[in-house]
Amino acid sequence: MKRWTETETCQAETLWAEGHSMGEIGTAIGRTRQAVRSFILNHLDRFPEPDPAVRQARKDATAAAEERRKVALVAPLWRDGATQAEMATALGRTVSTVQRLMRTYPEDFARSDEADGVSARRQAARLDAAADLAAQGQSLREIGGALGVSTSTIKQLKAAHPERFPAAPAPVADSTIDRAAAMWASGSTATAIADALGMRDNVFLHIRRTNRARFPKRSRGAKPARAAPIGRGGEAAISPPVGEMGGSPEGGASARSSARSARVSPPSALPGISPARGEISSFDAGAHTAPPAKADAFRPLPSTEPARLWDACGCRWPVHVDGSDPMASATVFVCDAVQAVTGTTRDGAAVRSPWCAAHAAMASGEAEYRARRAA
Repeated sequence: MKRWTETETCQAETLWAEGHSMGEIGTAIGRTRQAVRSFILNHLDRFPEPDPAVRQARKDATAAAEERRKVALVAPLWRDGATQAEMATALGRTVSTVQRLMRTYPEDFARSDEADGVSARRQAARLDAAADLAAQGQSLREIGGALGVSTSTIKQLKAAHPERFPAAPAPVADSTIDRAAAMWASGSTATAIADALGMRDNVFLHIRRTNRARFPKRSRGAKPARAAPIGRGGEAAISPPVGEMGGSPEGGASARSSARSARVSPPSALPGISPARGEISSFDAGAHTAPPAKADAFRPLPSTEPARLWDACGCRWPVHVDGSDPMASATVFVCDAVQAVTGTTRDGAAVRSPWCAAHAAMASGEAEYRARRAA
């Protein structure tokens, strides 16, 4: 880091005593604020804490200088006939800021007769342009956008000169109303009718409001029926009767349990499961209308021989062979059926699931294979 010269040190001391900030000192001597801060902390004997009154006076002087800079920027624009909105745009501030400056420094915003004449002529030209656009049927917002002013400015012009702004749109020819009524009867939208007739949407809406007999309210049409909820695996869920007819007077937990279990699955086969490989035999899914109980999913599959876990080479799905409750006891036996193929490697080798096809389907929520398991 470049060493501080005695000249820089003296200059920093003077600025610090005058109440300047570390950033202002760094800008004055060509160093960063952090460098000035480190130097002051290492030389506190030469940089005592400044007087709070001096520092406050310095802040007030800086704020006043900033205000004068703003006044110097916008006051000439005002003398040339600019509006407050144009001055705010040039300053990059709001109109309220410009109005505050004009109240604080009225002597800087004194206009000459010539400037007043320029402003009056500009206002008259704006009024003429706004009145012409209003006569063409444009809205206040559209007029403001075309003239580069706010909608409130156009509202003020209209309030001050109501005679220049038509109170209602120009009358529409009967032939145009007939054409619009025919298009409305054919089902065309308001936007389509307005585009076809070369008018704005609000003009057509005004025509419709003033000729309600020829533009009757149209029906939205019946809402489409909601589709039946779909259960897991693509089956449609069927809600059983609840209450007294469903076997539960209150339609409580038993009714909700029946609603969860009463599902019908269309006959189909999962892709990738081949009965020829011995993974699962074909069956009539239509004969099974409900999945098995949760505990039955841990019984041995038909035509399979379970094995102990340490002897098994196939499906690792736990099964209970001693008739015990699967939900309350453990078992060392597994299904040991042929494992399902889930894919192939880049070399063409089969990638097998830890479960057989039937138990893999159970784990994924396929109701027809859970029904097959209960058979």
